[in-house]
Amino acid sequence: MSKESIYQFITEMSTKYPWLPYVFQDPNVAGAIDFNYIFGKDSLSTKAKEILAKQLVELLLDCLVDNCVTEKLSEFLKENPSHKYIEYLNRYLQLYLSESFFGKKSLYEFGIQLTTQSDNIEEVKLGMLILGVFENDISKQILKTLGLHSEFTLYALEASKNFRRHNTFVFELAQNTLGYGKLLSLFLLNPITQEQIKWTFEQGAINEVNPNLAAIICLEKTDMIGFYRDLVMSKDNFSSVSYLFAFALENSDLKDFSIGIELATKYIRTAADYSRSFIDYAALILIQRSVLLDNEANYPQEIQKQCLLITKQPRWEVVVINELNNPSLPTSLIVEVINSSGFLPHFRNFTQLLLKDPYDMELLNFFLVINPKHYWQSVYYYLLEQMPLGVLDVEPQYLSDDDLGVEHKPDFWLVYLLKAMRKEKHQDEDFYLRCLTARFQDVRIEAVEALKAIKPSWSKNVVSTLEKLYPLEPHPEIKKNILSLIGKKKEKKQQFVDISPIQITPSPFDIYLFDTYIAGTSFHDLSVIDGKVKIGDTLYLLRKPNNPYDKNAILVVTEIGYVLGYIPKVSNKLLALKMDNGEKIYAVLLTDALNDRLDIQIMQCKERPET
Repeated sequence: MSKESIYQFITEMSTKYPWLPYVFQDPNVAGAIDFNYIFGKDSLSTKAKEILAKQLVELLLDCLVDNCVTEKLSEFLKENPSHKYIEYLNRYLQLYLSESFFGKKSLYEFGIQLTTQSDNIEEVKLGMLILGVFENDISKQILKTLGLHSEFTLYALEASKNFRRHNTFVFELAQNTLGYGKLLSLFLLNPITQEQIKWTFEQGAINEVNPNLAAIICLEKTDMIGFYRDLVMSKDNFSSVSYLFAFALENSDLKDFSIGIELATKYIRTAADYSRSFIDYAALILIQRSVLLDNEANYPQEIQKQCLLITKQPRWEVVVINELNNPSLPTSLIVEVINSSGFLPHFRNFTQLLLKDPYDMELLNFFLVINPKHYWQSVYYYLLEQMPLGVLDVEPQYLSDDDLGVEHKPDFWLVYLLKAMRKEKHQDEDFYLRCLTARFQDVRIEAVEALKAIKPSWSKNVVSTLEKLYPLEPHPEIKKNILSLIGKKKEKKQQFVDISPIQITPSPFDIYLFDTYIAGTSFHDLSVIDGKVKIGDTLYLLRKPNNPYDKNAILVVTEIGYVLGYIPKVSNKLLALKMDNGEKIYAVLLTDALNDRLDIQIMQCKERPET
């Protein structure tokens, strides 16, 4: 069944059975959560999975009594999706049924009800696992129909483990699913018939969401090793082997595969006669890279010599340009091959890839991280023409990691463009100043650094522009760097507060608590108190419970109410508690008022004893 046929089938099912969750699937998304959990993101222990599976099966018992989905079951599935413990759930369903906890008829009918009438995806998945316990034509048809949707493929595969011809069932799903559903089916398939082996070799690695993993699975399957060993290379099968090597070796080495070196040797011997397309070139380049990067693997000299001999032929530059002009493969593979080949096409040759995704992060890496010297000027003019509204010439923001999304990809292009321009010492003060009105703080950070690098050549308007931009900057470190850039120190506060409500009369009977210092004095202009405060003077403490940064904040002020700073955060908790309970606390200055660090002694007032 072709991709178009699958789409048509799902659309027809959606129209025919509108109460079922047959929404038109995006093959790049459907089934991704299940797949990612199964392949390496499993955080639950075996014990936890068993407990969840047992709890769900016991909740199912209550549902069978009332012949409906209970609220408890719905809530449980919402909080604990079944993909987290799917294999144990299947096991417990069979166990409870074998011990007659369930009535076979009632359990089967409930499974039919969930899969054909529920509009809740998690309930449908549970229904599929229930039907897997009952091997009959109706169960198979429901599981097969639902399993064609990648959102449900995992559950069709798990449920069918109980079927007599499970491998045939898996193969049918592998042939007719897309994306993550096809990956899961391929992973579980044992290609033992000639039809299954031929399909795995020719079609298994073709996958929209992860062709790299699909190719690795196809190369590593035990049932395929004999086929690869006996394979006679020909014009008809050469590109199928190329496809496997190109995607499997994008992120792996040839030595990682048990059949890798043997198959590569056979492949290289015929490459001069059969290699013509970009996928052939990709395979040759990545085999060559694998060999050259690992001197300890003892690759046959034949592979090394032939790879270099074939890949250095001038004809491949035309093949690369043709692929760029009409890209049929993922951008990641195209740029990996180009970069490994050492051939750097003109920026305009990447137009079609940029039309697919104007701010592709793979292209960003290729242009501005790996090859900045060659491409930064082209990227500069490209961004000036393409930059979306709201990236530059806006009110600067202070964005957290949680705020960043795909809409911020052009911001990252700007960050790395500025890094490249600074490295090349490019003089473009107008562009750097404009980048100081970017929404993303990393762009502004790089713009300040770029301006610093060309400071000797500044025009007269740079300082005045920086002075205008300074008040608009929300990021404290960038503000500090802007001031440093124009040769100014941060303006210090001159702040007075009303201390008349504070009633403090120091006496010899007061209790010494501890010594500390005044935090934050660098933000306050201490020249105001020059000659007016001396060692031994009493300083007043004022609670600031509404301080947004510290609920235990305590101001330190002079006898005339001039603010010097705060009690350090590490020392203020006990004092705040005492002051909130009505205790009278004050401080005594221990160092000169113009010192870089003002040490103080903390005292607690005590009532004088009666005479």
